[in-house]
Amino acid sequence: MGAAVESERCDNSVKNERARERYARRRATDACTDCGGPAHGACRCPECAKRSCERFAHFKSIPAWEPSYAVIELDTGTEHGPFDTEAEAAASLVFAKLSLDEVEFVSDAPITARVAGWT
Repeated sequence: MGAAVESERCDNSVKNERARERYARRRATDACTDCGGPAHGACRCPECAKRSCERFAHFKSIPAWEPSYAVIELDTGTEHGPFDTEAEAAASLVFAKLSLDEVEFVSDAPITARVAGWT
C-alpha cells in the first residue's frame, strides 16, 4: 500500500470529514442520512430510523409486568392481599364478608399502561 492510503487508514479525521460532508449533502436534499433514500423532511427514512432505534443499546421500553391487587377496608385500613388477579381480590371479599361499598381495590399497574392500552 502507498503511504497516502496507509496514512488515511490510520487517521480518522479524513473519514470523519467525509462522513460530515455526506451527512450535510444528504440533509440539504432531504435524503436519509443513512441510506440516501427519501426521508420526507426527517434526517432518516422510517426504515433506517427504526433499525437505528432497535440497535441502540440503551433503548428499552417500559417493562410489562402483571399487576398485583390489594383490597383495603375503608373503616379499619386493613389490607388484604396482594393478589395476582382481580378475581382473587374479589373472592377475598366473600371470605372477609365485605361488600364493595366497604372496600377499595388498589392495583400497582402503571398509569401509562392504562393510558396506552397495554395489558
